[in-house]
Amino acid sequence: MKKLLGFCAFLALAFELSAKSSKIVGFDIGLSSGLPVYSDSAVSDSNELVNDGDFNRVIAGGLFDFSFRLCEPLKLLLGADLLCDFIWSGSDYSNHLDYAFWSGIKAYPGIGGLNCSVAYALGRRSDFRDNDADDSIISSSSWGNGFRLGVEYDFLYGSSRTCMPALGFYYRFMPRGNDTYDNIFSVYISIVR
Repeated sequence: MKKLLGFCAFLALAFELSAKSSKIVGFDIGLSSGLPVYSDSAVSDSNELVNDGDFNRVIAGGLFDFSFRLCEPLKLLLGADLLCDFIWSGSDYSNHLDYAFWSGIKAYPGIGGLNCSVAYALGRRSDFRDNDADDSIISSSSWGNGFRLGVEYDFLYGSSRTCMPALGFYYRFMPRGNDTYDNIFSVYISIVR
């Protein structure tokens, strides 16, 4: 219980410091969309069956991260992201939820709020399929160790304001086990504090 109270006190102090001009701690929450590229033949085959003819597809997601300033141009990142790929046609569907937790470094090269990040990612994909070839199947891949590369423009960087938007792009490579992997390309808009 003492550890939990100590951790809560640390978070409260960190958020108080982030509101000051020093901005030691910050956080970022946003919405994303993108394109997942699957190498798993079962997923690709299911998507093709549903895509035959008229179909609907929505790719949407979200992200969240904490940043801790190490020095002026470098930040330590801890975050998570989710990308939902919903494909359906009538009663047939092939839906996929890709989720990952990551930790890495963000560097500002001195061009305004432009920054690049590299992170270690731990992720998994859950599939929900029901089509002409498969009766209702719910499955999940193995947890995979991958990486995440990002480019972002942070409008808050160097500003005295407390909250501003950021625009970014990331690529995440995620092994899924059994010699399969996913490549996730995503664009996002977020609010940085």
